[in-house]
Amino acid sequence: MPSHPVHPSEHDPRRTLHQRDYFSLFLLGLFNPVITSMRALCQTSTLRRTQSALGTMPVSLGSFSEAQSLFEAQLLKAVLERLCQDMPAPNKEFGTGIDPRSLRVVDSTLWYVLPRMEWATWRRNYKNQRAVRLHLKYRLSDGVPATGITAKGTLCERKALRQQLQAGEFYIGDRNYGQDYDYLQELSAAGCGFLMRLRQNQVCVQTVSSLPLSADDVAAGVCRDEWVMLGRTARYQRGEFRLIVVDRPDMEEPVWLVSNQAPEQLAAAELATLYRQRWEVEGFFRWLKCLLPCRHWLAESENGVAIQIYSALICAVLLTQRLGRRPSKRMLEMLAFQQMQEASDEEVAEALRLEHLRATRARQPRYGRLVKERQATR
Repeated sequence: MPSHPVHPSEHDPRRTLHQRDYFSLFLLGLFNPVITSMRALCQTSTLRRTQSALGTMPVSLGSFSEAQSLFEAQLLKAVLERLCQDMPAPNKEFGTGIDPRSLRVVDSTLWYVLPRMEWATWRRNYKNQRAVRLHLKYRLSDGVPATGITAKGTLCERKALRQQLQAGEFYIGDRNYGQDYDYLQELSAAGCGFLMRLRQNQVCVQTVSSLPLSADDVAAGVCRDEWVMLGRTARYQRGEFRLIVVDRPDMEEPVWLVSNQAPEQLAAAELATLYRQRWEVEGFFRWLKCLLPCRHWLAESENGVAIQIYSALICAVLLTQRLGRRPSKRMLEMLAFQQMQEASDEEVAEALRLEHLRATRARQPRYGRLVKERQATR
């Protein structure tokens, strides 16, 4: 894990709230549904059971508020990345010519913040709107957040990805990433693979060569597979890129995709399937906001908000690592009951077993499940 500078006051003998205690309290606030404010969290720190479990001392409102400017959120970002690296390699396959561990869906989501948090001004639509944006790299192979950047809502998605580029990774993004052709060339020069959607009402293509379509390509709805140059005139043209157009009867409009992968690496049907799975990140954002919500901002500075969001992502990884999948609402309720001492460890273990069983059944084809059930009853 990379080293991060420690604030000079961290080792002051008068300090009783250290960064480990501070971050642990944030995680407690996310796991415990009773804690909905900073005052409630500080009140919880006075309970003997909390002090015994976390190894903390009672925390005052002033100390907790001051700590958001002392402890760096980047430390939690490093913890998040290390947790993802330590997870076992998935065995999920996405194509014959690509490493599934390299697939990253890139996207962003917004959290609205309080009007008094002026540093987060996003836009002016009849009134000032303030929001913070999470730019996420979502690991498609196992459904966990690999890393992310928290910033003001005005930070462009392409600029955020530029700060997170890593050679060897394969990025899948929507039309905001594909509308800048110079940016696509920058991704290729950085040693990154990509699959981005184009704005077909603005795109100008010049076909260099057409590629034959296989039966699998046609079955996936692919109607064009070409090497093209993108741009209106020769001066502004960029490429060569690979253009894949997908059009099926169940789609409202054709989807134009651009990639730098040769047919030997990924077939057109595989690229179309990869982009369709990009929508998993939208489900992750919905799950993150609904089941692990930032119900109340425990800190209102830019660094403090980043600490809370990174804490939520760490919770998501820990729960996924423990359960083998993202927990359902019922499972999170059971964990909350355990926190409140309403559910025993045995009841939580049984709920975990049933959660694993439901996850296994959901991954099996319906016909296969029926055969196994009939064989088990004989």
